[in-house]
Parts: sequence; structure tokens; C-alpha cells
Amino acid sequence: MIVRPAMPVGSARRYHPEAPMPIELIICDNDGCLIPETPGPLPPDHFARIAAYNRQAAAPGATLPPLTVATGRPVPFVEMLLRLIHAATYPAICEHGALTYSLADNTARRAPELTPERRAMMNELRLELNRDHPEWITEAGKEGMVSVYVPEGGEAVDERADQIRGMIEQRGWPMKVGRTVTYVNVTFNMIDKGVTLRRMLTDLEIDPALTLGIGDTAGDLPLREVCGFFACPANAVADLRAVADYVSPFETMDGVVDILTHFTGIRMRE
Repeated sequence: MIVRPAMPVGSARRYHPEAPMPIELIICDNDGCLIPETPGPLPPDHFARIAAYNRQAAAPGATLPPLTVATGRPVPFVEMLLRLIHAATYPAICEHGALTYSLADNTARRAPELTPERRAMMNELRLELNRDHPEWITEAGKEGMVSVYVPEGGEAVDERADQIRGMIEQRGWPMKVGRTVTYVNVTFNMIDKGVTLRRMLTDLEIDPALTLGIGDTAGDLPLREVCGFFACPANAVADLRAVADYVSPFETMDGVVDILTHFTGIRMRE
């Protein structure tokens, strides 16, 4: 059970009083939003604006909605990310909904759909991929999904996805295959960011209509289905831009900062 944080004294809602839309919580994707999809070093102050925003949102009497993360990344990655962006108020969604992680109590929780049998099934897929394709790069540290990194991007990602999809269909496993710019992601049919977010919001007693989702690829569509508002940075795929309430003219982190300004009225320094 996730415990809802106490509301600031004298505050009936968590959003900027001059903002046109009431929002209690912001749920943001990581790759392609908070950081570029491609690997590489980040500037030392890369997360400074988001960290400052979250500190302000967590201050006594604050009305800004805190920002947390919904990502495909594993728990250890998410723990460090939450530390960097000062997101300790609400849990984050990891592995496309297979787990959540709370910085407040340093606890990871598996989604009830991620049964021991399904974890074993996903591990079997991972072992087969590593055995049959040792040249492939699988992301370490995951238990509820498998991610294969395809540095060439483009059509190479589609080809790798088709190969993995064929393996899954042959075995009749209840899994789906998705892609980002450089990753192939294998998740269970009954688990996604939206399923876990809806359950999390129920535990927190937050109306989904009062949430803002931010994403850039197809794996973020479940956020659109749950959140009352949805926005994208400029680098988002066309399918997401088509269903967004707002598309920023800026990419990745600059786009997220612009989205926060658009929905909350706050302006952040460079």
C-alpha cells in the first residue's frame, strides 16, 4: 500500500493558482524526455531545473504538483534519478509498470501482475537471447521486462523487434514487443505504465483527471489513457503528438521544462 503524503496546511490543491488546469501530480518519462535517448555524458547541471522545481513543489504550503517518473529503466537507475531530481514525494514507475520505487522509504514493490511464474518466463527469454545472440546488448538489472539496445537505430530496431517477436509467438508467451529510438522492449501483455499508474493513483487517492503525463514514444501511450492531461517534447513520435494536449516546440529536457511552464505557470531559470 502506498501512503499519500500529507497535503500542505492551508492548501486544498497542488497547482499554480494562476494556471488554467488543475494538476496534482506530474508523471514524466525518462529517456527522450528527461535525458536524450542516445548514451553519453550529461552536463553537471542537467537536472538542476527539475530538481529546483521539485524542491519548490515539496516546500511547506506549496501548490505546485510534484514531478515523478514513469520509465522502462530498472530500479537502481530510477533510485539515482530520483535523487538527482529531488523526487521523494511520490513513487516512480519502473520497467514499464512491472515495479514501483519509493525514494521516501527506499522500497521497490512488484506489480501484482508480475507473478513468480512470469518473472521466471521473462528470465527464460533473457537467457535464450543471451545464449543465441551473445552479440546483442541486453540491459542489465531488469526482472519484469527485457530491453535490447540497438545502437544503429532506425530499421535495425524494427528488424530486431521482429526477430524477438517471432521467438515469443513460437512459445505462446503472453508478451508484447515495443520499440523506442534505440531499444526493443519486451513486456507482459497485462503490464504497462498505465495499469500501474492507475493503481498507484487509487492508493494515493488522486483523481487521474488531475494528473499530467509527459512522454515521447509508444510506450507512453498508456499514460495518455490514464492522465487527464498529456504533453510531449518536440522529439516525440507522431502518434503521441497527435493525442497530446500540448506539444512543446523544444526537445527532451528543454521540452519538459517548457511543459511545466505551460501547465503550472512557473518559470525556471536556465
